[in-house]
Amino acid sequence: MFPAARMSRAGYATSLLRAAARAGPLSSRTAARLAPLGRAPLALPLLALLAPAGKAGCQTATIQSRPTNPNVALTRQISRPLPPKGFWGKVRRVLSQCLRILLRAAFLSAVAAPLLLSYPLARADPKLEARHLSLCVSAVEACGAAVTKLSQWAGSRPDLFGQRFSDAFERLQDDTRPHGFGHTERQLERAFGGGWRERIYVDEGRVLGSGCIGQVYMGRVLAGDRKGTEVAVKVLHPNIEYAIDADVDILLAASRLLEALPFAFAEKLAYLNLSGMVEEFADLLKMQLDLRQESDNIELFAGNFAGEKMVRFPGLFKELETSKDVLVMEYMDGMHLSEFTRRFKDDKAMLDRTCDLGVATFCKMMFQDNFVHGDLHPGNIKFGEDGSLLVLDMGIAKRFSKADHDLLVGVLKAFIRAEGEEGAEVLLADSRLSGNVYTKEQSDGFRKALGDMARKARDDQSFFDSIGNYVAQVCDASAEYKVKMNQGFVSIALAVRVMEGVALSLNKECEIWRIANGYIVESKIKSFFR
Repeated sequence: MFPAARMSRAGYATSLLRAAARAGPLSSRTAARLAPLGRAPLALPLLALLAPAGKAGCQTATIQSRPTNPNVALTRQISRPLPPKGFWGKVRRVLSQCLRILLRAAFLSAVAAPLLLSYPLARADPKLEARHLSLCVSAVEACGAAVTKLSQWAGSRPDLFGQRFSDAFERLQDDTRPHGFGHTERQLERAFGGGWRERIYVDEGRVLGSGCIGQVYMGRVLAGDRKGTEVAVKVLHPNIEYAIDADVDILLAASRLLEALPFAFAEKLAYLNLSGMVEEFADLLKMQLDLRQESDNIELFAGNFAGEKMVRFPGLFKELETSKDVLVMEYMDGMHLSEFTRRFKDDKAMLDRTCDLGVATFCKMMFQDNFVHGDLHPGNIKFGEDGSLLVLDMGIAKRFSKADHDLLVGVLKAFIRAEGEEGAEVLLADSRLSGNVYTKEQSDGFRKALGDMARKARDDQSFFDSIGNYVAQVCDASAEYKVKMNQGFVSIALAVRVMEGVALSLNKECEIWRIANGYIVESKIKSFFR
């Protein structure tokens, strides 16, 4: 008899999960905690992040533009393995990659299968549904950084996924399961040497937040001119890169398989450039694996918003130089979004002003500076008593090429002027540059679809109350008329969706689109004279 046949069902589930966990960053202890998943009535929610949003509506806010700091590099080179040499080297690499994918897929399947199978039971009983959501959060944590990141973004949209879903998944934004302090000590010694305890104190008992990539401790500077200053110390989780690589491989394989299927739905995915979106998502995730990149991003954002008292970014400590795995920065104390909205629930003017400020901040990043914080979920924004914004976790930031930025601004500008045909022509011209060829019927149909949308938006002010709906509607028309989308244009939809979730939590009637108008027009004017 095989050993598994002598085990109880729970024991077998534990053994299976422990074996599968070798494909990811989980310890045996963490995997063992998931044994009850084999028996619990759970379901893994599907994340339809680009679904249309609800109604939005508010007053225009503006932020003065500042020059970008020219002395800071935009991005570091994303580390990629060197290509193997020789035939057998390539064979070994392919086999190793396949094995990694299979082990990782086995682990993810072991976690997801019981959740999916028991989903109908959870839906039938409210008590089971609450338990189901709680255990889904634990399952998402176990699945690693890529799944957690998608769930963070989904959890910021109660208008799309429901309030109970958002309340349950809110914890993933800054309260995932932390790693042990032993790993933190080793990384601090690597970063600052054996005498690091004489330079900085890190409070093991005060984890300020733990996300999908790393966690942040409360600390204090012990030497130098800034002795006694409170700091936030960010340390990457162990083994994070391995799990991300495996998850990205699975996502890429799945996206290419879906695009190759001979069905109408799969054909639409191909024209939305799903595999290109996955590659871009992978690059954004991998940016976070080097905290020196985040340090560079902080300097850029601080330069862009210099002099803006209501929008703050953490200061850096040059005497404690950032390493790949450790970042020391200013500690900024503020309220979480849910705490802020509860505290000022009777002060609508404060909530409206803060909402306007948040939207204006994002629009300045996107349209004026062309340097966008790509991860503005509620866990990465704190709020001051005066309604100021304290922006955190700048590991994901994106600057579009001039062509992509002009494309985005041009399309949105065309909709402002109710000239949808012009916006369609901008997208068609960009797509043709990549070698795509379209029939007259496709081109004319795409132009007409976007023209009709723009005219409807002009005549019916509720048709496009949020900027994300513009992008989503353009994507729908692209799929219908088989116009392959620029992956940079599609990816910005996700950043917009996350930002909208924060804004609508503050003011459900905020007209995000109207705040964006001024920034879009100004950006287009500047582009014309460059």
